[in-house]
Amino acid sequence: MLHPETIVRPASQNIGVGVFATARITAGTVVWRFGGADLRVSFSCLPQLDFAMRRHIDRYAFSYSGRNLIVCGDNARYINHSCDANCSWGGGDFEIALRDIHVGEELTNDYAMFVDEPPFSCQCTSAACRGQVQSYPPPLRLSLLLQRLRPLAHSFNCVPQPLLHMPTGRCR
Repeated sequence: MLHPETIVRPASQNIGVGVFATARITAGTVVWRFGGADLRVSFSCLPQLDFAMRRHIDRYAFSYSGRNLIVCGDNARYINHSCDANCSWGGGDFEIALRDIHVGEELTNDYAMFVDEPPFSCQCTSAACRGQVQSYPPPLRLSLLLQRLRPLAHSFNCVPQPLLHMPTGRCR
């Protein structure tokens, strides 16, 4: 479930579309939460899926547990990578704004925090670009996660959290 103050629009010629803020989103705000339109797909089920579904999963799914893939059923699947991301995986079924995101700014993630796939070329163009996206090893992921989220702990309960009060539904 994606933050309601966002919209999908063209990002760049190289990337295609992205998710952009339509209102200011304050640091510490949950910007995505696993919800009723999202699916968990086990790796063991992949061979049973038809070609079109496997292709969709290859393009849009991510895995942070090594056991399941998450397929976002809403526009969250269009959140692009940046080596200097303004959002982060929160260690569970949610993403959080790492800093204030301004109107018109693209929401981005550091895919290295949760992808479990071979390295691929980065096209983020940020000053901090690493040139390729490569999964962080689990101990480094945990360390970076704590480093990124610790400064937000005091503000989490003080900022508007529109996604925390929405029903998530159940998908299996």
